[in-house]
Amino acid sequence: MLEAVSTPVLPPMGWYPDPADARRERYWDGQAWTHNVKDAPPSLRPARPVSPQPVAQPPSHGQPPSYGQPRSYGQPPSYGQPSSYGQTPSYGPVNWTPTYTATSIGRQDRTLDGVPLAGWWSRCLAFLIDQVLVWAVAVPLGWVFLHPMLSAFTQFWRESMDAASAGTSLSSAATQQFVDTVVSRSVGWNAVFYGVFIGYSMVMLRSRGATLGKLAAGLRVVPVDEGRARHVSLSQAFVRPAIAAAATILSPLNLIDVLLPLWTRKRQALHDLAARTQVIRAR
Repeated sequence: MLEAVSTPVLPPMGWYPDPADARRERYWDGQAWTHNVKDAPPSLRPARPVSPQPVAQPPSHGQPPSYGQPRSYGQPPSYGQPSSYGQTPSYGPVNWTPTYTATSIGRQDRTLDGVPLAGWWSRCLAFLIDQVLVWAVAVPLGWVFLHPMLSAFTQFWRESMDAASAGTSLSSAATQQFVDTVVSRSVGWNAVFYGVFIGYSMVMLRSRGATLGKLAAGLRVVPVDEGRARHVSLSQAFVRPAIAAAATILSPLNLIDVLLPLWTRKRQALHDLAARTQVIRAR
Protein backbone atom coordinates (compact mmCIF):
# COMPACT_ATOMS: atom_id res chain seq x y z
CA MET A 1 0.00 0.00 0.00
CA LEU A 2 1.24 3.49 -0.81
CA GLU A 3 2.04 5.73 2.15
CA ALA A 4 1.08 9.40 2.15
CA VAL A 5 3.80 12.00 2.01
CA SER A 6 3.73 13.75 5.37
CA THR A 7 2.69 17.42 5.14
CA PRO A 8 2.56 19.59 8.27
CA VAL A 9 -1.00 20.75 8.95
CA LEU A 10 -1.30 23.78 11.20
CA PRO A 11 -3.89 23.56 13.97
CA PRO A 12 -6.63 26.21 14.23
CA MET A 13 -5.98 29.26 16.36
CA GLY A 14 -6.88 29.01 20.01
CA TRP A 15 -5.55 28.29 23.49
CA TYR A 16 -3.30 25.23 23.92
CA PRO A 17 -1.27 23.84 26.85
CA ASP A 18 1.93 25.86 27.17
CA PRO A 19 4.79 23.45 26.39
CA ALA A 20 7.08 25.49 28.65
CA ASP A 21 4.75 25.19 31.66
CA ALA A 22 1.82 22.77 31.73
CA ARG A 23 0.12 24.87 34.41
CA ARG A 24 -0.52 27.57 31.78
CA GLU A 25 -2.07 27.89 28.34
CA ARG A 26 -0.52 29.81 25.43
CA TYR A 27 -2.38 31.34 22.48
CA TRP A 28 -1.70 29.97 18.97
CA ASP A 29 -2.75 32.46 16.23
CA GLY A 30 -2.99 29.87 13.48
CA GLN A 31 0.54 30.48 12.21
CA ALA A 32 2.80 30.90 15.25
CA TRP A 33 2.84 31.01 19.02
CA THR A 34 2.09 34.40 20.60
CA HIS A 35 3.43 35.85 23.84
CA ASN A 36 -0.04 35.71 25.42
CA VAL A 37 -0.45 33.20 28.24
CA LYS A 38 -2.99 32.53 30.97
CA ASP A 39 -3.44 30.05 33.81
CA ALA A 40 -4.83 26.69 32.74
CA PRO A 41 -8.17 25.63 34.26
CA PRO A 42 -7.58 23.87 37.61
CA SER A 43 -8.95 20.59 36.24
CA LEU A 44 -6.25 20.56 33.53
CA ARG A 45 -3.29 21.43 35.73
CA PRO A 46 -0.91 18.54 36.45
CA ALA A 47 0.12 17.62 39.96
CA ARG A 48 3.70 18.50 39.05
CA PRO A 49 5.29 20.23 36.05
CA VAL A 50 5.51 18.06 32.98
CA SER A 51 8.73 18.08 30.97
CA PRO A 52 8.24 18.53 27.26
CA GLN A 53 8.78 15.32 25.31
CA PRO A 54 10.51 15.12 21.93
CA VAL A 55 8.27 14.42 18.98
CA ALA A 56 8.81 13.18 15.50
CA GLN A 57 9.66 15.77 12.87
CA PRO A 58 7.71 15.55 9.61
CA PRO A 59 10.10 13.84 7.18
CA SER A 60 11.01 15.46 3.91
CA HIS A 61 10.02 13.73 0.69
CA GLY A 62 11.78 10.43 0.35
CA GLN A 63 13.65 10.66 3.68
CA PRO A 64 12.97 8.63 6.82
CA PRO A 65 11.62 10.60 9.79
CA SER A 66 14.06 11.68 12.49
CA TYR A 67 13.08 11.69 16.14
CA GLY A 68 13.92 13.76 19.17
CA GLN A 69 14.89 17.01 17.41
CA PRO A 70 13.71 20.05 19.40
CA ARG A 71 11.71 22.83 17.80
CA SER A 72 12.62 26.48 18.33
CA TYR A 73 10.31 29.34 19.29
CA GLY A 74 7.65 30.23 16.75
CA GLN A 75 7.03 26.71 15.41
CA PRO A 76 3.46 25.42 15.40
CA PRO A 77 2.11 22.72 17.72
CA SER A 78 3.26 19.36 16.34
CA TYR A 79 0.89 16.69 15.18
CA GLY A 80 1.32 12.98 15.83
CA GLN A 81 3.06 10.44 13.61
CA PRO A 82 2.62 10.77 9.83
CA SER A 83 -0.36 8.68 8.86
CA SER A 84 -1.24 6.67 5.83
CA TYR A 85 -4.15 7.46 3.54
CA GLY A 86 -7.53 7.29 5.21
CA GLN A 87 -6.22 8.04 8.70
CA THR A 88 -6.64 11.33 10.52
CA PRO A 89 -3.58 12.63 12.34
CA SER A 90 -4.09 13.63 15.96
CA TYR A 91 -2.34 16.30 17.95
CA GLY A 92 0.84 15.13 19.56
CA PRO A 93 2.81 16.71 22.40
CA VAL A 94 4.42 20.05 21.66
CA ASN A 95 8.18 20.34 22.00
CA TRP A 96 8.91 24.06 22.19
CA THR A 97 11.25 26.16 24.25
CA PRO A 98 10.18 29.81 24.31
CA THR A 99 12.71 32.58 24.06
CA TYR A 100 11.54 35.42 26.27
CA THR A 101 12.44 38.95 25.22
CA ALA A 102 11.78 42.43 26.56
CA THR A 103 8.69 42.56 24.34
CA SER A 104 7.21 39.34 25.70
CA ILE A 105 7.40 40.47 29.31
CA GLY A 106 6.86 44.20 28.67
CA ARG A 107 4.38 46.06 26.50
CA GLN A 108 1.98 43.91 24.52
CA ASP A 109 1.13 44.48 20.87
CA ARG A 110 -1.89 42.14 20.92
CA THR A 111 -4.77 41.16 23.17
CA LEU A 112 -4.59 37.80 24.91
CA ASP A 113 -6.63 36.24 22.09
CA GLY A 114 -4.21 37.52 19.45
CA VAL A 115 -5.86 40.69 18.06
CA PRO A 116 -3.46 43.60 17.27
CA LEU A 117 -3.73 46.65 19.52
CA ALA A 118 -4.18 50.17 18.14
CA GLY A 119 -1.24 52.53 17.77
CA TRP A 120 -1.05 55.87 19.58
CA TRP A 121 -1.22 58.01 16.44
CA SER A 122 -4.30 56.15 15.18
CA ARG A 123 -6.01 56.87 18.48
CA CYS A 124 -5.10 60.56 18.19
CA LEU A 125 -6.64 60.72 14.71
CA ALA A 126 -9.85 59.08 15.96
CA PHE A 127 -9.98 61.54 18.90
CA LEU A 128 -9.68 64.58 16.62
CA ILE A 129 -12.46 63.34 14.33
CA ASP A 130 -14.74 62.71 17.30
CA GLN A 131 -14.02 66.17 18.74
CA VAL A 132 -15.06 67.85 15.48
CA LEU A 133 -18.32 65.86 15.47
CA VAL A 134 -19.10 66.58 19.13
CA TRP A 135 -18.43 70.32 18.72
CA ALA A 136 -20.65 70.40 15.61
CA VAL A 137 -23.57 69.10 17.69
CA ALA A 138 -22.82 70.82 21.01
CA VAL A 139 -22.38 74.38 19.68
CA PRO A 140 -25.98 74.77 18.39
CA LEU A 141 -27.39 73.07 21.50
CA GLY A 142 -25.31 75.13 23.90
CA TRP A 143 -25.32 78.45 22.05
CA VAL A 144 -27.44 80.02 24.78
CA PHE A 145 -24.48 79.54 27.13
CA LEU A 146 -21.64 79.93 24.64
CA HIS A 147 -22.77 83.25 23.12
CA PRO A 148 -22.76 85.26 26.39
CA MET A 149 -19.27 83.94 27.17
CA LEU A 150 -17.94 84.98 23.79
CA SER A 151 -19.53 88.41 24.16
CA ALA A 152 -18.03 88.80 27.64
CA PHE A 153 -14.57 87.91 26.33
CA THR A 154 -14.91 90.39 23.45
CA GLN A 155 -16.08 93.22 25.74
CA PHE A 156 -13.39 92.50 28.33
CA TRP A 157 -10.66 92.58 25.67
CA ARG A 158 -11.94 95.86 24.21
CA GLU A 159 -12.19 97.56 27.62
CA SER A 160 -8.72 96.33 28.58
CA MET A 161 -7.21 97.77 25.39
CA ASP A 162 -9.03 101.11 25.91
CA ALA A 163 -7.78 101.32 29.49
CA ALA A 164 -4.22 100.54 28.41
CA SER A 165 -4.36 103.26 25.70
CA ALA A 166 -5.57 105.81 28.25
CA GLY A 167 -2.84 104.80 30.69
CA THR A 168 -5.30 103.53 33.30
CA SER A 169 -6.28 100.12 34.63
CA LEU A 170 -9.55 98.30 34.13
CA SER A 171 -12.02 98.85 36.93
CA SER A 172 -12.58 96.05 39.43
CA ALA A 173 -16.33 96.18 38.71
CA ALA A 174 -15.73 95.41 35.01
CA THR A 175 -13.37 92.57 35.89
CA GLN A 176 -15.84 91.09 38.37
CA GLN A 177 -18.67 91.28 35.85
CA PHE A 178 -16.55 89.43 33.29
CA VAL A 179 -15.66 86.67 35.77
CA ASP A 180 -19.25 86.23 36.95
CA THR A 181 -20.53 85.94 33.37
CA VAL A 182 -17.94 83.37 32.31
CA VAL A 183 -18.29 81.23 35.43
CA SER A 184 -22.09 81.16 35.38
CA ARG A 185 -22.32 80.35 31.66
CA SER A 186 -19.46 77.84 31.58
CA VAL A 187 -21.34 75.50 33.91
CA GLY A 188 -24.21 75.23 31.44
CA TRP A 189 -21.87 74.95 28.45
CA ASN A 190 -19.84 72.16 30.01
CA ALA A 191 -23.03 70.28 30.89
CA VAL A 192 -24.18 70.45 27.25
CA PHE A 193 -20.79 69.66 25.71
CA TYR A 194 -19.90 66.69 27.91
CA GLY A 195 -23.49 65.44 27.86
CA VAL A 196 -23.28 65.25 24.05
CA PHE A 197 -19.85 63.61 24.25
CA ILE A 198 -20.88 60.93 26.76
CA GLY A 199 -24.22 60.20 25.08
CA TYR A 200 -22.64 59.98 21.62
CA SER A 201 -19.88 57.67 22.89
CA MET A 202 -22.30 55.39 24.75
CA VAL A 203 -24.60 54.91 21.76
CA MET A 204 -21.75 54.22 19.34
CA LEU A 205 -19.80 51.90 21.65
CA ARG A 206 -22.87 49.80 22.42
CA SER A 207 -24.14 49.63 18.83
CA ARG A 208 -20.94 49.57 16.76
CA GLY A 209 -18.14 48.92 19.25
CA ALA A 210 -16.52 52.22 18.21
CA THR A 211 -17.21 55.92 17.74
CA LEU A 212 -17.33 57.36 14.23
CA GLY A 213 -13.77 58.62 14.65
CA LYS A 214 -12.52 55.17 15.57
CA LEU A 215 -14.44 53.57 12.71
CA ALA A 216 -12.82 56.03 10.31
CA ALA A 217 -9.38 55.20 11.76
CA GLY A 218 -10.02 51.44 11.61
CA LEU A 219 -10.19 50.97 15.39
CA ARG A 220 -12.59 49.33 17.82
CA VAL A 221 -13.07 49.27 21.60
CA VAL A 222 -13.28 45.86 23.31
CA PRO A 223 -13.23 44.52 26.88
CA VAL A 224 -9.66 44.05 28.07
CA ASP A 225 -8.02 40.92 26.56
CA GLU A 226 -11.19 40.07 24.56
CA GLY A 227 -10.16 41.31 21.12
CA ARG A 228 -12.83 39.30 19.31
CA ALA A 229 -15.76 40.65 21.36
CA ARG A 230 -18.37 42.51 19.32
CA HIS A 231 -18.96 45.37 21.77
CA VAL A 232 -18.46 46.48 25.37
CA SER A 233 -20.98 46.29 28.21
CA LEU A 234 -23.35 49.15 29.05
CA SER A 235 -21.36 50.05 32.17
CA GLN A 236 -18.11 50.10 30.19
CA ALA A 237 -19.73 52.26 27.50
CA PHE A 238 -20.62 54.80 30.20
CA VAL A 239 -17.52 54.70 32.40
CA ARG A 240 -15.08 55.08 29.51
CA PRO A 241 -16.32 58.48 28.17
CA ALA A 242 -17.24 59.69 31.67
CA ILE A 243 -13.67 59.26 32.92
CA ALA A 244 -12.32 60.82 29.72
CA ALA A 245 -14.61 63.84 30.28
CA ALA A 246 -13.54 64.17 33.92
CA ALA A 247 -9.88 64.01 32.90
CA THR A 248 -10.47 66.77 30.31
CA ILE A 249 -12.05 69.06 32.92
CA LEU A 250 -9.09 68.43 35.26
CA SER A 251 -6.38 69.59 32.86
CA PRO A 252 -3.33 67.81 34.39
CA LEU A 253 -5.18 64.49 34.26
CA ASN A 254 -6.06 65.11 30.62
CA LEU A 255 -2.38 65.17 29.63
CA ILE A 256 -1.77 61.95 31.56
CA ASP A 257 -4.82 60.34 29.97
CA VAL A 258 -3.63 61.20 26.46
CA LEU A 259 -0.03 60.00 26.95
CA LEU A 260 -0.67 56.93 29.11
CA PRO A 261 -1.11 54.46 26.19
CA LEU A 262 2.54 55.10 25.31
CA TRP A 263 3.67 53.52 28.59
CA THR A 264 1.06 51.09 29.91
CA ARG A 265 1.65 47.40 29.26
CA LYS A 266 -1.66 46.90 27.43
CA ARG A 267 -1.65 50.33 25.75
CA GLN A 268 -4.50 51.59 27.89
CA ALA A 269 -5.37 55.20 28.63
CA LEU A 270 -6.70 56.27 32.02
CA HIS A 271 -10.30 55.84 30.86
CA ASP A 272 -9.42 52.37 29.48
CA LEU A 273 -8.02 51.31 32.85
CA ALA A 274 -11.14 52.56 34.65
CA ALA A 275 -13.53 50.83 32.22
CA ARG A 276 -11.32 47.75 31.67
CA THR A 277 -11.23 48.22 27.90
CA GLN A 278 -8.64 48.17 25.12
CA VAL A 279 -8.53 49.69 21.64
CA ILE A 280 -7.72 47.27 18.82
CA ARG A 281 -7.03 47.56 15.11
CA ALA A 282 -10.17 46.43 13.30
CA ARG A 283 -8.53 46.46 9.87
